[in-house]
Formats: sequence, C-alpha cells, structure tokens
Amino acid sequence: MLALSTTVAFALPGTLPTARATLAAALDLEALVRSSTLVVEGRVERASSRFDALGRIVTDAEVRVLHVTRGHVAVGTSVIVRSFGGEIGETAMRIEGEPALEPGLRAVFFLRAGAGGGYFRPVGMSQGVLPIVEAPAGDLVLPGAGGLALVRQDARGVLAPAAPALSGPTPLAELRARLARLAHVTGEVRR
Repeated sequence: MLALSTTVAFALPGTLPTARATLAAALDLEALVRSSTLVVEGRVERASSRFDALGRIVTDAEVRVLHVTRGHVAVGTSVIVRSFGGEIGETAMRIEGEPALEPGLRAVFFLRAGAGGGYFRPVGMSQGVLPIVEAPAGDLVLPGAGGLALVRQDARGVLAPAAPALSGPTPLAELRARLARLAHVTGEVRR
C-alpha cells in the first residue's frame, strides 16, 4: 500500500522535542462561529474517497443535519463535508489535522462553503469538527483539533502553544447555548 502523509516536525518551548502534527493558528469558539457559513450538529451517514481534479485524494462525507445553530439548512437534510485524505484501493493519503469523517460520527460542525460550491469544508481543519459522545449525565462535546499543534502569535511575533476552543468535555446543552449567543453576536442566526 502506498501511503502519503503530510506532517510537520517541530519543537516548541515546553513540548516534546518533536511531534507529528500540522501547525495551525488556534481558533476560539467566537472565531469558529464567525468563520462559518453553517454551524450544525450532524451525523456522518456515509463517506467515500476519490481523486479530485488536482490528483489529491479527498473524502466526501454525507452529514445528516440534526440541529442548526447558524446558516440556511433544514434539520433532516444532508450536506456534503469534504476533507483531504482518504483511501482508494491500495493508495492512502493522510493529512495530519484533517478530521476523520467516518460513518456514525456525531459532531458539532463549523463549516464554510467550499470553492466551486456543492460542499463544505470544516473551519480550521479538525478544529471545526467537535465530536459528540453519549454519557450517563447527557451528551458531551469533545475538543477538536486532533493532529494539530495549535499556536498563537504574541505581540512580538513569537509562536506559543495554545489550547483548542473547548478545554475539555462540555455538556452539549451548555455548548448549544454558548454557540447560539455567539451566532447572534456575530450577526447571523438560524433562520
């Protein structure tokens, strides 16, 4: 099997000497909402990989919309969410930091329209896909950003490690309320 992988090896103060991850600017919840065309809860129904016009492997996931916080889409409809990477026969491509959009995944998706239309891309790579898990006390939303080394730039231009938008598992009801407030503040709420 031919495997392609894009990784960045780096060392930041206070981290292990090397890490396999993609370096990305950390996005807080407000930035995720502000950068999104759609903010929805959804479940991946199916996913298929193919070569795009540039010869890259992309995976298109059909996401059934379960709840809408921001944007113009109806509950019960589906949207296509595209990620880079996937597997076609004996060839696989993995991009560190791209979300794994496997069937059955339930998540809060922060999405923006893809170039050319017809699909959406997660904002901030895996930062824009926050998995939802069932727990005895109620559904929890997990931090995203898998495969990403998140950083912020200080006033001097120095990069420092940064935390993801959620610091830990968050009750779904609490996150819904926070996102609704942010969607209202940023100017476009669900219609």
